[in-house]
Amino acid sequence: MAFIFEILSDEATFWASNTGYPAVSIAAGFVLAAAAFTMVGRARWAWFTIGVGVSLWAFGEAIWSFYTVVLEQEVPYPGWADVFYVAGYPIILIGIFLLPHVKADRFERLRITLDAVAGAIAVSAISWITFLRDNIWFDSELSFLEQWVNILYPVGDVVILIAVIILAVRRSEYRFDGRLLVLGIALIVTAVADVIYLFQYETYVDGGWLDGIYLLGYAAFAVIGYLATRPMNLVDSAYRPPQIWQLAVPYAAILTLLTLSLAEIRETASVVQFASGLVIILVVARQAVSIRENRELVEKQRDDLVASVSHELRTPLTSIQGFAQLLDEHWSQVPDEQKHELVETINRQAKH
Repeated sequence: MAFIFEILSDEATFWASNTGYPAVSIAAGFVLAAAAFTMVGRARWAWFTIGVGVSLWAFGEAIWSFYTVVLEQEVPYPGWADVFYVAGYPIILIGIFLLPHVKADRFERLRITLDAVAGAIAVSAISWITFLRDNIWFDSELSFLEQWVNILYPVGDVVILIAVIILAVRRSEYRFDGRLLVLGIALIVTAVADVIYLFQYETYVDGGWLDGIYLLGYAAFAVIGYLATRPMNLVDSAYRPPQIWQLAVPYAAILTLLTLSLAEIRETASVVQFASGLVIILVVARQAVSIRENRELVEKQRDDLVASVSHELRTPLTSIQGFAQLLDEHWSQVPDEQKHELVETINRQAKH
């Protein structure tokens, strides 16, 4: 992206960067929303909602380009572009929550929830330490609306990172759902680009490598629309053991948080300590849930074994009891030959 812009004139670079954004982003949003209607049920509305969220971002890009290219004036802040940008975050998050997933029992649902919450707390604390603390600011000269927009943008990036954790720990109903993988990549790329933009706001230029990162994120959303039309294989059963990488995603963030706590950053010590305490509580709760789950599993297996043994014993014991009772009550009336057959049957059933 940057190489292409380097060989263009300044005016061509200006037009290419400011028209490329809305074109690619709007195409990505509409392709994803349209592809959702090739699905059925809950998946249709989930991916359609995500497509709507991407389209809101696209409308923000279009408004930005309209002010820059057509009106040739500075984009108002906050303005309608910011409304569409900020609105896209919760819409995409709602779509992620609506995504269908493999059914799980109450213990597995609770474990997945604890994993996601622990990872979310760790990501939030890390985000605050690394860039939120320096980029969320209140200025007495700013209006109330401007102050809140300053907060919503970086918080929206944290929400996106939390959504990635939710995607990682939830089980897809397909053996391998490439759409979820690409969606996670697109969300991470977008969040990273926003963070870089916050840190390089004063030095940002149109047509730079950062624009290429943004366009890569929008292109990934368009790829999801293509993947949505491809057939996928369902899982064989409702239960699958968790994969190592699914457990590693939230707890990698926790490990990073603990590493930061060892760095003894005085300015953020209270944040790190508070977040680490919450994470420790959640980890202990998760272990308690696992212990309770294993205990109930053992009890269920024991009950199933007793029921199975009882069922297997019922038929031979019925025969033994019936023939023994017959011989006891009518011994003198039963012919000797039949007595031998009945005793042989009792012996055979007892061995069985």
